[in-house]
Amino acid sequence: MNVVDGVIRLMDGYPLYGDPEQPPFDIIQYSPIHYYITWACVEMLGLEHDRPNSIYMVNRVVSLLANLIMLWVLWRLGVHLRLELWLRLLLMGLMFTWMHEPFFSRPDSVYQLCCAVFLGAALRTLGQGKLSWASAMRLGLWSALVLFCKQSGLGPVLAVGLGFLLTADRQTTFRYASGVLLFNVLFLSALCLLDGWHNVYSNLVLGNVNGFGWPWFAFDPREPYIGMGLWVTPAALFIGWRYRKLFSTQSVFLFIAAIVMYVWAFVTATKVGSNMNYFMEHWLVCAIICVLFISRSAGTLPLLRHGLALALCAIVLLRATWFTKVFVFSGYPPDEIANYNDDLAAIDELRAHGLQATDAVFVVGEHSFIDQALGTRAWMKMKDIIRQSQSNLVLDHRILFDPERNGQLRFLLSADSTAFVKLEKEVFTGFHPSFRPAGAQLTSAIAEPSRRAWCGSNKSWIGATLCCGPSGSGPVLGS
Repeated sequence: MNVVDGVIRLMDGYPLYGDPEQPPFDIIQYSPIHYYITWACVEMLGLEHDRPNSIYMVNRVVSLLANLIMLWVLWRLGVHLRLELWLRLLLMGLMFTWMHEPFFSRPDSVYQLCCAVFLGAALRTLGQGKLSWASAMRLGLWSALVLFCKQSGLGPVLAVGLGFLLTADRQTTFRYASGVLLFNVLFLSALCLLDGWHNVYSNLVLGNVNGFGWPWFAFDPREPYIGMGLWVTPAALFIGWRYRKLFSTQSVFLFIAAIVMYVWAFVTATKVGSNMNYFMEHWLVCAIICVLFISRSAGTLPLLRHGLALALCAIVLLRATWFTKVFVFSGYPPDEIANYNDDLAAIDELRAHGLQATDAVFVVGEHSFIDQALGTRAWMKMKDIIRQSQSNLVLDHRILFDPERNGQLRFLLSADSTAFVKLEKEVFTGFHPSFRPAGAQLTSAIAEPSRRAWCGSNKSWIGATLCCGPSGSGPVLGS
């Protein structure tokens, strides 16, 4: 939902990165390119966010198109590396079936496309033997596109730089570094001029300080090692080093890139909320090493060559089976469609009770379609991100319910009729329902799905005698 929330900010005329400590309290965690691409498509189609399912559909179509274009890039890379037809198809099959949910709804798809182009351009440079200034500028441009698709793109950019440093001459490394520095400074300067450096830093850096947690993939082998293919890592590193003479400089470069990307992915995956998508660029390099070995070892090492080929084909078949199960037979659960319709019905009820275009709404709980349908009028939509944040962002929640500091918030919508709202360590009480939408239900992480939704207007909160602020802090709204 974070991606859709960013697109909706742009649709409402807000800058992508705003002050997360001021209304509407949005935190946009990702770099901007995917947001702007999706927003441009939405604008061309003339869509509105009062029916947010259309925004989700455009977002997923953008991701799918990026994934398909990446497959074409891998095909061209296979042609450049002189891979046989079946090995090009194997490389494409590996990368497509390794993709999972984030690659069909988040910036990972466009990011992975840019990573594939960037890595392919670097391999072409090695094949030429010398990096011209024109090629250095092209690599610099693609490095900026990688970083401004997703912040974790710093790993591939550093990996390619270190690969050049250890396998090419100093002139190549200097020109590469110059191109990277030039375009990334230009992109960052443009973004800061557009949204303000403080807002960019607060969202992209402080908004991602979610705390440290031991990587779950280190202890549960089923998904990363068996289901995904993290076992390919030691196989690719062993092959890349032991049989490096089969590939000349390309092998050393890929070997270095694979190590750097693995270390970078492992370190960044210690952030709470991370997933296996952090390893995709590393797996891309590993897959290239493996198919190159199979191609170049023809006539030698038949046991290792055939065993590796069979193992990789098995991964594609297993992952394709999983894809079929998830995306073909699962479909949308009936309760999700019902929740979506009920959320939109609750908004109609709010309008019937006087919701104006300038009024703000606070929805208790996480991940409601009401938040997307209301756009920037829904305040503090990303409660899960705020809950996980361990940065020095000082989010003063009291401004939400203080009419002297904030007069826009008029409605509170909850799936639970308890007369309090808990935000982090602060508890606000004294809220009493003024009306109950007929049949409306709200998807909420803190309430039973079967409970009715209820609404209370800001006017009735102010008149409540039990109204107080955070626990122990005394009255805020008055009595």
